[in-house]
Amino acid sequence: MSAITEQPPYLMRDAFQDFKNEEFKTAQLSINGLQDDMHDVKADIQELQHDMRDVKADIQVLQQDMREVKQDIQEMKLDISDLRGEIRIISHQVTTLTKSFNTYKYILLIAIVVPVFERIMTHCF
Repeated sequence: MSAITEQPPYLMRDAFQDFKNEEFKTAQLSINGLQDDMHDVKADIQELQHDMRDVKADIQVLQQDMREVKQDIQEMKLDISDLRGEIRIISHQVTTLTKSFNTYKYILLIAIVVPVFERIMTHCF
């Protein structure tokens, strides 16, 4: 207590003012730093919100694309089913055509070979 009473009151007041001014400057710098940080955080949040909107839009586009792909797959299934039917029909027609060629082959063979064989037989005997 003797040290406090020995200093004149104006020195204590000046020291207090210096201390107060220094603390105020430090506090003001801290507040400014916090405000800058808050501004950066706000900017980051806005950027994230913008990115989230973009992601939501991309998801909606992707969902629409998936619906279209599903619809295309359904159409492809129907087309494949139709093609199977057509392949069965063509296969049956090819089988019928092959049988017809075999029949015509035998008719042609009989129509050509029999007269030739007959001529050979009549010539030789």
